[in-house]
Amino acid sequence: MKNKRNLKGAPIFILVAAIILAKLGISLVLMAQPDLKVNLEPGMAMAQTPAEEAAAADQPNQGGRDSTAPAAAMGVGEAAAEDSNMALTPQEMEAHKLERERKELELLRTEVEGKIAELEAIQKEIYAQLEQLEGAFNAREKHLIKILSEMPAKKSAPMIDKLEIDLVVKLFSKMKSDKVASILPELDPAKAAEIGEKLTSR
Repeated sequence: MKNKRNLKGAPIFILVAAIILAKLGISLVLMAQPDLKVNLEPGMAMAQTPAEEAAAADQPNQGGRDSTAPAAAMGVGEAAAEDSNMALTPQEMEAHKLERERKELELLRTEVEGKIAELEAIQKEIYAQLEQLEGAFNAREKHLIKILSEMPAKKSAPMIDKLEIDLVVKLFSKMKSDKVASILPELDPAKAAEIGEKLTSR
């Protein structure tokens, strides 16, 4: 019976001895490395060196930086979106509308003034050309008057028949009356009569 009891108690004795040896080994390790920390919590490492402890402390900080930076950026973006989407009051909307209309009218006024300046420049150019034409016509008119006054009536009559009646009346009105009287009988009778009537009514 004693042998059986000794056999039953043997496993317990072995377990107690193993625990004592394990604690003794840990004590020896601590004596050899005073900076070594022992963590006997379940699921954790038995020991950590100072280098491992520093590395473990850096990991949460790195994770914190990675997670907070996007959150901060999102916060700034949301604030900007709220500012841009802020609704205007009716008075502000009316003020913006009036300002926009004022700028449009100012632009239209500038365009109209530019067009008026262009038209005035064109008008001046036309007047200058008319003056040149009038000067040329007056010079031509004087030249015709001189030619008709010096040319015999029978030679000048065919030329006068080809001219417009109003032009002939204008030329005859600036010529000597005796010269006109000598030319009229040489013209077409109907044309001569009309020219005579217009000269009388002037």
